[in-house]
Amino acid sequence: MIVRDGELRHEIKRYLKQKNLENRAQFVGWVSTDDIPDYLNQLKLLVLPSYTEGLPVIVQDAMACGIPVLATRVGAVPDIIWYNDRW
Repeated sequence: MIVRDGELRHEIKRYLKQKNLENRAQFVGWVSTDDIPDYLNQLKLLVLPSYTEGLPVIVQDAMACGIPVLATRVGAVPDIIWYNDRW
């Protein structure tokens, strides 16, 4: 499930088509803040592959819903997520 939009949307769609994975991803688009918990509770894992971030609220929201988070080490993300340096 890919929520919201970004400049890489078309590139991601093209990649999924090339790999015949189109039916494995759902592009949701914009979601209101009030509806975020409903979407989070459908997940088994939140992935946040950002190059730049401050302290993304979505990470905190996911953790509050009991959803594991996999994120890049950017901004304040390492302050709230434990990383295993052995990987």
